[in-house]
Amino acid sequence: MKTRHALRGAVGSLYATVAMAHAAADTELEEVVVRATQFKYEEAQSALKMPLSLKDTPQTVKVITQDLLDFASIANFEDVYKVDASGGVSHARDGFPRNYYRGFLQQGINAIKVDGFRMTANINLDLSPFERFEVVKGATSTLYGQNSVSGTLNAISKAPTDAFGAQFDLQAGSYQHRRVQGDVHGPIDDDGRLSYRIVGAAQEEDSYMDVDGSRLKALAPTLKYQIGENTSVTTRVIYQDYTYAPSFGYGAQFIGTDSSDPNQLVSSNFVVPRTPRDRSGGAPWNRTEKEATFAQGVLEHRFQNDWQLRGNVQYQKVKGRADAFQTWNTDETGETFSYLYGRDQENEVYAAEVNLFGDVELFGRKHTLFFGADYAELDTDTMDVGENGPTGFNIMSPDWASVSVHRFPTDYDYFFGSENRREISGVTAQVLARPVDGLTVSVGARYSRDITRNRLRSGDIADYQDYSVAPFGTWSELKANEVTMQGGVTYALTPQLNVYASYGETFEPRGGRLFGAGLAGPEEGKAYEVGLKGDALNRRLSYSVAAFDMRRTNIQQRDPAHPGFVLPLGTQRSRGVEVDFQGTLLPGWEVFGSLAYLDAEFIEGQYQGFKSANGPDFGLSLFTSYQIQEGALRGAGVGAGVVRKSGMETFDAAGYGRPIAFDLGGFTEVDLRVFYDRERWRYEIAATNLLDTKYYSSYSEAMWFGLQVNPPRRVIGSVSYRW
Repeated sequence: MKTRHALRGAVGSLYATVAMAHAAADTELEEVVVRATQFKYEEAQSALKMPLSLKDTPQTVKVITQDLLDFASIANFEDVYKVDASGGVSHARDGFPRNYYRGFLQQGINAIKVDGFRMTANINLDLSPFERFEVVKGATSTLYGQNSVSGTLNAISKAPTDAFGAQFDLQAGSYQHRRVQGDVHGPIDDDGRLSYRIVGAAQEEDSYMDVDGSRLKALAPTLKYQIGENTSVTTRVIYQDYTYAPSFGYGAQFIGTDSSDPNQLVSSNFVVPRTPRDRSGGAPWNRTEKEATFAQGVLEHRFQNDWQLRGNVQYQKVKGRADAFQTWNTDETGETFSYLYGRDQENEVYAAEVNLFGDVELFGRKHTLFFGADYAELDTDTMDVGENGPTGFNIMSPDWASVSVHRFPTDYDYFFGSENRREISGVTAQVLARPVDGLTVSVGARYSRDITRNRLRSGDIADYQDYSVAPFGTWSELKANEVTMQGGVTYALTPQLNVYASYGETFEPRGGRLFGAGLAGPEEGKAYEVGLKGDALNRRLSYSVAAFDMRRTNIQQRDPAHPGFVLPLGTQRSRGVEVDFQGTLLPGWEVFGSLAYLDAEFIEGQYQGFKSANGPDFGLSLFTSYQIQEGALRGAGVGAGVVRKSGMETFDAAGYGRPIAFDLGGFTEVDLRVFYDRERWRYEIAATNLLDTKYYSSYSEAMWFGLQVNPPRRVIGSVSYRW
């Protein structure tokens, strides 16, 4: 009996303990946990390839944190225009990322980097694997090689962690938007030497235009092995399968003129076709499929003298297949020139790089040296098939029955194939000298070697498979050997305020042919910048003011006397002022702001006097978030943003004679979101383009093709759970 009573007592105690635990758990569930939103980041390595505080970097570097990416509803690389006052956007739905910094188009092998690795220019990666962006304004050729003077965006991947963590997100919203995303990370073994991170996402949505929607799957596993205290190896794969319906917009409509003299043409003779907002300019069956695989390996080692070695290897493959109908300019009768095309393309990149940097002591002071070398092979095989669109087609009232579905090469009339082989190599050296207290002088130089080989074949579609009828031609070759310089000076006026100045050079091979004189030389760029960088509010808020003067020279423009050839005589200049700030004003109140005044135009060549496409005269980006920290509403928050651009233009000869300007005007977009954090949950509703503002942007420096309308208002609700 005693044993039975003892057993009952033990069981009773156990039940009491469990009940108390449940009660405690219930009490904890009532407590609201407030997440820390962060718009500020202290350090970036993209500008000099070495960890350096933003304040000490003698160049404009904009860091876009994960929270800012979310609060600004940045869903792809082009959306950076929302947080960059001098930036432009095309809104093109063709899968090619384009960014515009300070009036310059940035598109090429070094326009966007993934963890410092080169990325092909023909795919928009899903942003789920990335934790932040680093945008370097101005010259970057001394670090990265061939590049435009505008700058570089470096996407930084989410890394493995020493402690377990996970997050699961669900989204649903306008235009049947549905998305699921997961992120799991932590150690694998007990001592934490082996850690991992796996990020995945799947998304489906309808289009807001009269074409099909899109479907996406992405997976990014990362594995890190800490070999020793000072040595680690990290491997990462980013895989993406993306199917979408491309739309290219349409060209301006020529409404006629009273004179047959082309010199009498004025911009008022051209208008945006008055079509419904959902008119894409493409057929309902337009489709593109792209599959991308990025494989990376990174070795990092710190020597006993604190010098650091970083070596990496990369393999990248992007396969794509597209079939589409696209429209171009419309004449005064309403007839729209149209075109059908198909494309099979495969891009492969093999690359390796090694960097070594550390401090040396000279004259009683520490200075930093950097050495780097890299090599890359980029192979692109493309087969395009095409066919002119139906006669009499009118984008105002399209007759899709007159355009048959095209899905196979034999559905087209002719083909055009190309094979492109490119080898890129270079060596870089930099010095960060500190001759006196508060003063840092950086000097760098790079020797770059670029060899591009290309051959072509074309013919009727009947000869598509018969290489004996339409074989590839001979290889053409373009070589470029360039030395670029970069330097900067930073001086600390106070512990919280630095003044700086910088200079940089760029080059970018293009491959155009001069009449009777071979290939044209590469485009070149020079960038000058001076400014202030500082911290305020006990370092909770950072700010910068920059004045810049940048030029892109040797621009290849058409030779009017010899069709098919170019003249390297164009010069594009951009001058302006940018102001940026980001950080915490009060507990729970985050703010980000960007302001820019820009004077960007062509000062030499056939476009002399014309403004740069997608370069605003004035830009403003302001995003803020406030979350209640105490009281009954603790955890509730609201975020808002406004983006304003004015003075947007494009231009083109439009096939009628001398170039003319086309005024795209300006726009204001307003975003709003409300959210609530409770324990491990977040509930959120976000509205983009809340006022449903409608505006147009240009695909490139052209008005005969690629005028794009912006997305309408969208509302997306999300639920996330974090372990």
